[in-house]
Amino acid sequence: GDPCDMGRIAALPENGKQAGCPASLLSGATCRPTCNEGYELGRQAFCLAGVLKPATCTPKLCLFSTPPANGQVGNCPATLASGSWCQVACDAGFEPSGPSFCTFGKL
Repeated sequence: GDPCDMGRIAALPENGKQAGCPASLLSGATCRPTCNEGYELGRQAFCLAGVLKPATCTPKLCLFSTPPANGQVGNCPATLASGSWCQVACDAGFEPSGPSFCTFGKL
């Protein structure tokens, strides 16, 4: 099939760069562009018969696997979406300093 022209602006993932992808992608091939800081690859770019399915870069999730010192995870899930928050539970005699907020993979 026909290759896909990766030089078009529409081929660039939102919140990412074309680095890691060739200028022309053969039909049936995929490539992994580079995502901006705080984002991770959600889907690779894919070419089929000259039609490009562009890559996506999504905000990084926060991993909440370790409870805080003197506390438990409370209502915090194992993974927290960017822009979301949760509240840890503290041991007796301790109080939380506030909610845990996820911003592009950082708590």
